Amino acid sequence: MGRCMSKPIVPDPAEMFRDMLGKWEKASNEMANTAMQSSEFGRALHQMTNASLAVQNATSDAMAKLLLGMNLPSRADLLSVAAQVQAVDDRLARIEALLLQSTSATIATPRTTMPRPPRTRKPAATK
Repeated sequence: MGRCMSKPIVPDPAEMFRDMLGKWEKASNEMANTAMQSSEFGRALHQMTNASLAVQNATSDAMAKLLLGMNLPSRADLLSVAAQVQAVDDRLARIEALLLQSTSATIATPRTTMPRPPRTRKPAATK
C-alpha cells in the first residue's frame, strides 16, 4: 500500500495531446519566423497579393458584364442611384425647412382685422 502518487500508471491522453500541441506550435513558429525573414518570402507574398487583386478585378469585371447582359444594375449603378436619391432628399429637406420658416412667420403675426365678440358676462341680446 505504499504507492507513490506522483506518477500515474496510465498516461493521461489530454496531457500527451497538450505536450504534442505545444511542441508543434513552437516548431511551426520557429519555421515561420525564419521563413518570414527571407527576401523570397516578401517577394512571394507580394506576388500572391497581386494575383489575388487580379482575380478580384477579373471577377468584378465578369460580374458587371453578366449583370449588364441580364439587364440588371451593378453595384456601381446602385451606388450612383443612391447618391442621387440622397441629393434629392437633402434638397427636399431644405425646401421643407424654408416652408416651415415662412409659415411660422405668417402664423406668428397677430390678426387684428377680425372683429371679436365683446367679453361680458351677459349673453348677447337676441332679436
